[in-house]
Amino acid sequence: MDTNVSIRKKRIRSITQVVLVILLVCTFFSKTIYSFNLPKVTVYRPSPSIFRETTTLTSGTLVDGDTDEDESMLLFTGGNMEAVRVGQTSTVIGIKENRYIKSVGAVSKKREGRVWISIPKSSSFDETVQGFIAEVTLLELTAEQAVPSSALVSSDQLYVIRESRGLFGPEYSVVLRRVLKGRSDELNTEIVEGLEYDDIVVTGWSKAIESGTVVEIQG
Repeated sequence: MDTNVSIRKKRIRSITQVVLVILLVCTFFSKTIYSFNLPKVTVYRPSPSIFRETTTLTSGTLVDGDTDEDESMLLFTGGNMEAVRVGQTSTVIGIKENRYIKSVGAVSKKREGRVWISIPKSSSFDETVQGFIAEVTLLELTAEQAVPSSALVSSDQLYVIRESRGLFGPEYSVVLRRVLKGRSDELNTEIVEGLEYDDIVVTGWSKAIESGTVVEIQG
């Protein structure tokens, strides 16, 4: 009698184990199929970013005189000079043997449509380079919150991630959020209002999404 009971218990345990394995396998494949059909999104946490407003000067040549032995002087006669002021930081670029040579200096003088930029000798400036251009920094500021410009789906809206409890664990969906923009450049846009410190912003998606769409986060 005891032997029969023991055999039945073993059979029940074996059947239970098989059922559990089948359930796990079914759950795995169901989750895989479910995830496969979800739009894939890339995300970004808003972070501080530096925005620069610059202007480009052209037709730069090396000049002698009015300088000391610790610096080189370049004269620029082309480009947008209207907003250039003495003291502004400048990145000077020249070409030598098909290579770009960069040095950092500052505007030392401006007069009658001409701008002089001084380059410290310590910056490894190569005086044999020809055809200089200069990128002058007119304004520089740090934004507390900035996102990739690709995240904006309109002039004042973007998607953020919302987490909830789903059938297979944590589930992520997108919510359209209205924001107030500040400065922007070719890469980033400052967000002045509309985002919380822990928001996760959607920057790209594999297929069309709208507010409420369940998604899979990549990366």
